[in-house]
Amino acid sequence: MAQKIINAGYTPWVTDGHLQTWGTSNIAPVPRRILIPYNSNIEPLIYTTVHLKLATMIEYLGYIPDYINVAKRALPVVDPSLHAGIISWTSFDTFYTPTITNWLEANLGVVPELILGELPSSANKLMLSLGAEPLDVTPLGPYELESFTPWLKGESSIPPVVTNPYFLKLAANSKALISIKVADGTSLVQGTKTKYGALVVAPWLIDTLPMEGSKWVIDPRTLLTKAMGLEPILVPDTTTQSGRRMLTIHIDGDGFTSVAHFAKKPYSAEVILDKIIKHYKLPLTSSIIQADIEPGGLHSKMSPKLERIARDIFKLPYVEIASHTYSHPYFWTALAGRKDIDEEDTDYGLKLDIPGYNTISLEKEITDSIKYINDKLAPANKKTVIMLWSGDATPGPKALELARDAGVLNVNGGNTDVNADNPSLTHVSPIGRPERDLLYQIYAPILNENVYTNLWHGPYYGFKRLTETFEITEKPYRLKPYTIYFHFYSGEVPAGLDALKHNIDYVLARPNTPVHLSHYAKVAKDFYFSALAKNSDGQWLFSSKDIKTLRVPDVFDMPNISQSSGVAGVTQKGDYVHVVNNIAQLSFDHSKENKAPYLASANVIIDNWQVNGPVSFTAWVPATLDLINAGACVFVSHLGERYKGLTRGDITQFKIPAGDFFGYLNCNAGV
Repeated sequence: MAQKIINAGYTPWVTDGHLQTWGTSNIAPVPRRILIPYNSNIEPLIYTTVHLKLATMIEYLGYIPDYINVAKRALPVVDPSLHAGIISWTSFDTFYTPTITNWLEANLGVVPELILGELPSSANKLMLSLGAEPLDVTPLGPYELESFTPWLKGESSIPPVVTNPYFLKLAANSKALISIKVADGTSLVQGTKTKYGALVVAPWLIDTLPMEGSKWVIDPRTLLTKAMGLEPILVPDTTTQSGRRMLTIHIDGDGFTSVAHFAKKPYSAEVILDKIIKHYKLPLTSSIIQADIEPGGLHSKMSPKLERIARDIFKLPYVEIASHTYSHPYFWTALAGRKDIDEEDTDYGLKLDIPGYNTISLEKEITDSIKYINDKLAPANKKTVIMLWSGDATPGPKALELARDAGVLNVNGGNTDVNADNPSLTHVSPIGRPERDLLYQIYAPILNENVYTNLWHGPYYGFKRLTETFEITEKPYRLKPYTIYFHFYSGEVPAGLDALKHNIDYVLARPNTPVHLSHYAKVAKDFYFSALAKNSDGQWLFSSKDIKTLRVPDVFDMPNISQSSGVAGVTQKGDYVHVVNNIAQLSFDHSKENKAPYLASANVIIDNWQVNGPVSFTAWVPATLDLINAGACVFVSHLGERYKGLTRGDITQFKIPAGDFFGYLNCNAGV
């Protein structure tokens, strides 16, 4: 109908008669939201497996987990213009109320559905539609694997031990994904697929083995794509900037006042300042714990010197300022009311032991700590930009609200610490998590040295294993930016300092784009608010305030940059598109050859890009820009400096000094 109206020369908007669905116009939204019901009265979101494990791959595919807390809100009307599917994963049979099962059944065929873990006990229509039918008898074990669809097999090399299977047989018009055989030869299906979606029961999802950790029994990517049926889409990417993997560095304030094991016994903060921050001059986010350094705090006699060190760090042009709270609360999950914590059952109390401060105040921890830094430590031209959560880093909605109202971003938390001992994607966290009122906690992309050094009990060089995490989160999927996240106590011992240098040198030896943590946090948050659409000509449209990279799935063709707008280029492999406008239009039409110059990759943050027009970007290190079809191009700065490139094969590389570049990209022949 919309196309008919377009053909008649009008701009359409077509929706249902009750105006309850998004509708379509000369552009149609690409649905990205995956509805995921959960019940916080049974299990808070931060403990659910669907959030901790599966959300990572949902987001990697470009889709947004849309968590619906059925304890506090009604299940929504499913709109195929916005919603791409429904996933229900629970370990509690009490989760499936009649309201939830009726909603799932009502939306069969509206969007694909994926039912995982425990199954509803009385939802015959749902089960039959997804390919499983309860048996009338209960066959006895032992139970042995009969068949496992090859494309669904995951990381685990052996099937899980089955002691309590679901007694299901294959329903009509369905395919068995996983089946087991019982003693009398009967086949039981444990995973099925139909035109409506798929189901897989426990323990065929994640297996946890003693001393080995958890592994995916199935492949989470093919579970979502081949089994559930999610379509490949362009992906708003949070790992890459200008075609190269982002690099972020940030420091929690712990150990600022530790006396380091070096000559003259400096504070660890002084060691980090001299040997890391000033040495590398990379964009870095540094924080302090207020009570650790303020007058009247834990080290009041040394406060003037400690505050001076903090000022010396914060005044550096490549350092941005963060707060790591007032007293370093360890159990934000208790402050949020999710769990009771007994101070006597902890090794280190609920916070730092500050005389006279007995009850934790969220305002003092967040709002007041930011004000202290801004008033006492920050230079005149800088303010605090991030709250770095402490302890278990699971703030509740009130804490997130206070950070937002203070005008700062927030980062930390998550559990990405995967290493070569168990290179499983079950140890890679999603980008972040939502709270009420559009609040989001952004997780640290990769965890800090604490988890690599056995809680700083040694080996102190253990943080060198961070490079294993870098490699596992790069292949087969680039899931995270390069992130070097540590505490000031890494400067306490030579082995810790050496590990830090090792990690930074590892990244600098590889293609990367350094950015501040605040840059990443804005990009990460905007993943949940960016939008995809397609126009009537089949071109893709992308709208975002902060995301400047689109990842192109393998099954897509190479984008045609000369037929696109709002983009600077695409990598040689065609996998990362560089977005320069808030709205980009991407074409895959190759009816016209792409001969115009375009950017393949760079280690800069692009603000403006126009061939034969103005160009501006920020380079924290000496800039290298690789362009294609650019042999006749030259960069001309606003001061008149000219930078010609060196051409090898298809690539012309330009080298420009670090700093802010303002000028032109002149690609007229003969310049």
